[in-house]
Amino acid sequence: MPRVALLLSLALVAAACADAWVSDSARQHAAGTRAVALPATTTSVEPVPAAPASYRAAACPMALDAEDADRVRCGYLDVAVDRADPDGPQAAVAVAIIASSSDDPRPDPVVHLHGGPGGLALSDYLEWVFPEHPMLADRDLILVDQRGSGWSTPSLNCPTAEESTTVVTALAGCADDLEDEGIDLEHFGTDDIAADLVDLRQVLEIDQWNLYGVSYGTRVALTVLDLDADGVRAVVLDSPYPPVVEAYAEQVPNGRTAIEALLAGCAADPRCGPAFGDLRQPLASLLTTLADDPVPTTVGDDETQPQLLVDDTVLASALFSALYDRFLIPAVPLAVQTAVDGDLAGALDLLGDAGGLQAPRQDSDEEYESLFESELGFWAPECAEEIGLTDLPTIIDGIDTTSALEVALLDEVQESFTVCDRLDVEPADPATQRAVLSAVPTLILVGQFDPITPPAWADVTAESLSAAAIAEVPGSGHAPGYEACPRQAIATFIADLALPPAAPCLAEQLALPFDLG
Repeated sequence: MPRVALLLSLALVAAACADAWVSDSARQHAAGTRAVALPATTTSVEPVPAAPASYRAAACPMALDAEDADRVRCGYLDVAVDRADPDGPQAAVAVAIIASSSDDPRPDPVVHLHGGPGGLALSDYLEWVFPEHPMLADRDLILVDQRGSGWSTPSLNCPTAEESTTVVTALAGCADDLEDEGIDLEHFGTDDIAADLVDLRQVLEIDQWNLYGVSYGTRVALTVLDLDADGVRAVVLDSPYPPVVEAYAEQVPNGRTAIEALLAGCAADPRCGPAFGDLRQPLASLLTTLADDPVPTTVGDDETQPQLLVDDTVLASALFSALYDRFLIPAVPLAVQTAVDGDLAGALDLLGDAGGLQAPRQDSDEEYESLFESELGFWAPECAEEIGLTDLPTIIDGIDTTSALEVALLDEVQESFTVCDRLDVEPADPATQRAVLSAVPTLILVGQFDPITPPAWADVTAESLSAAAIAEVPGSGHAPGYEACPRQAIATFIADLALPPAAPCLAEQLALPFDLG
């Protein structure tokens, strides 16, 4: 699930008190794994209507490195956009299959379910082969650009919104254009995406496969598990986003909890504490000041660019977003101190300077950046399944107005409701937002400081999964499964289904040291 704070407040298109939400078990997480097996109840819901589906091989739409041309095979799943109308507009769901390096791979491949909603998978194929993911040692890997996203058609990507200073208007225009083509956003929800995957498994004649979902992809994985449990051998949920949470009602307290937990960790650290002290109160004071008196700030090296008016919402959003990235997290206390000292440009530079290694890719930066998030692919399910089932006045009433951080983080939630009001997407059936009961072996990964899919959501997810284990990755943020140790843990789990996985590095992994400047 991506951040949309900077999307709206900076015209860039990307995403009650905190103590009331975070459970005692979430506070007491130990490094490593813990098994969970608790009962749950569900409400039945009508299945997605059946419709003919077929698969056709095709040239890969993304650029391939020459040495991968024989290893990566592509194609499209063809299915009706509206399964209740098989003769209506058709969807072509883009698929890439990366062959295992084994001469005799296992028959149960892994299908990767990307985040978002509205993310992509095919254009990032190099992330799996350079360096090679250990899962590929004995299994093929299937990448899918979920309907409306990436190279799939019809595309819900909205390039005009990426270039517009009136993002909401541009998004509404894109939705109107799709409607003129007979494409309704209501057919791009999680149930539709999951039904595509069930069709894909069947038309590829795969008896069972392994689901590996990340962020929003975990919600898709859970829905596939609900629809097609017999076709699933194992599940990996990296940064789970379960259907039962109220994401936008919880976003502000979750964000506050993550940011304050990191700053408290700094205060308790033998190096960071003496350097910066407890930064929670200085941050709160600065946010209060910025709310009343925003500061025009030149961000980056290009002084010809318009100055950014930095208020409390801009700084809070930057802090929130930095907690996604394990390599940025150690610099957050330094960034807060830099901002408190009056250097907002320096603080934003620290919070936005990607510290992680960037995986290579073959598609052009311009093309990739446009496809990286299908804007309406994001809003279609979010407006229907979350915002449409949530009451904004209730969220506002639950904000702790004595917390400058909560007040600052609320702006993005309000902007999200503005988008959905304009798009006028029908709310989903509340019965679809239910726990998924399953006994399929499931590994759940979560980052210690993940602000958007926090550790508490891993506990919520595991409550209805009788064969699940949770591994919290110390010092990490969102999607820790892309890091070296969790990658190996995922591969080990998929290979032998042992819970907890035989990956000692999970228990030994430490947070990166804080950056003291």
